[in-house]
Amino acid sequence: VSYGPTTVCFITSFIRDNIKIGFSVPSQHPLRIALYNIYGGRVYEKTYSHTPSSIILGDKRIKRLSAGMYILCVSVGTENVVKFRLIKL
Repeated sequence: VSYGPTTVCFITSFIRDNIKIGFSVPSQHPLRIALYNIYGGRVYEKTYSHTPSSIILGDKRIKRLSAGMYILCVSVGTENVVKFRLIKL
């Protein structure tokens, strides 16, 4: 249940095998997470039916990413919540 707008309250900036994201409030709105390389190519995308209080992305696609900089886009419902720069070590 959402009691206000959902915002990202924490995220890991340096990643190895997983990406940790926390949200201010859980929501029944769908969650979309997309990761782009520095050239704008989408290298990861995942959609959830609702927004939990926190999530850890750690499947093979994340683990296999090359070292470098990435842009993480998080959307809740139809709103873009945030864009982050991440560095894969």
